[in-house]
Amino acid sequence: MSNPFFNTESFEEVSTILEKIKQSRDRNKPSSVKWERYVKDLFQTLGYSVEEKHTPINILSYGEGDQFPKAVAVFIQPGESLEDLIPGLSWETFMLYATSFYKADWAIFTDGLQLKVVQFQGSELKQRLYWQDLDQIICQQRVDEFLAILLVMNIIKKAKTQTDVQPLIPDSHLEKSKSLADAKQFVVIQNFLKELLEKSKSKTSLHAKVSLGAHNYFAATAGKKGLRYGYIMLMDQGIVNLYIDNGETDWNKSEFTRLYEHKTDIEETFGESLEWQLMPRQKSSYIRYTISGFNLRNLEIWGELQDKLIDAMIRLERAFRPYIVG
Repeated sequence: MSNPFFNTESFEEVSTILEKIKQSRDRNKPSSVKWERYVKDLFQTLGYSVEEKHTPINILSYGEGDQFPKAVAVFIQPGESLEDLIPGLSWETFMLYATSFYKADWAIFTDGLQLKVVQFQGSELKQRLYWQDLDQIICQQRVDEFLAILLVMNIIKKAKTQTDVQPLIPDSHLEKSKSLADAKQFVVIQNFLKELLEKSKSKTSLHAKVSLGAHNYFAATAGKKGLRYGYIMLMDQGIVNLYIDNGETDWNKSEFTRLYEHKTDIEETFGESLEWQLMPRQKSSYIRYTISGFNLRNLEIWGELQDKLIDAMIRLERAFRPYIVG
């Protein structure tokens, strides 16, 4: 065989590793409470150190002194989906942000029976490898097929960490994050905003030139420097606002006061009351409208909430237009 990994010595080493994993597999069943321990031992036998960060998220490292992990791994129970985190949100989408969070390029998904390996490059999927019969390869000691898995694992070990890539989750968010539960919420919000932005472009040109960044909001100019119309999303609230900030506190407060003088007429045109926040101790100010009573974990309400937010944004822009652009 021309491939240097297929020489006799390597083949014997691969057989030894596979035999060790099979012995562990023989002592455990997928229904056993020790199954997750078996899966972790499998990766340790492959040469990785395994650290659980937030169930079912683990980071895989290789070698002492490595500042960043080689891969982020999802260890789920047999019977759980390797495709969907929740209906409508894939594990791959979530792991795109999780790998950015931990500055790794590789994501591994397994229930101990199947194995999926995904490589990301920046914000894009580069390649996907899938062994649906991982457990059969181990139990039947199919050395040639196991060698293919081992080769991929060795490639991951030797991969250079992309430490200079800008995280998809902002540093400010990472500093406040206590666990990847925050990252999960961030991914949900990002997917909602992506749909909201595309839908809004079909109904108004206000955000036609806007692209979605790594935030829980997006905004567009209101036609005057220092004024922007924006959407802000939380898991249980949607907000449309007119944000006031041109970098000068005095101008910001003066502009807010000027608009506030027309509060009655503006709210009459908008059709509802607005929240007027001067924020005297901060540089910026804003006027906003909040929609509550929704939860983004329920994907069935996304369309209705997006429609309400877009309608509110259209009404907000119409109400303020005479006092901004004349």
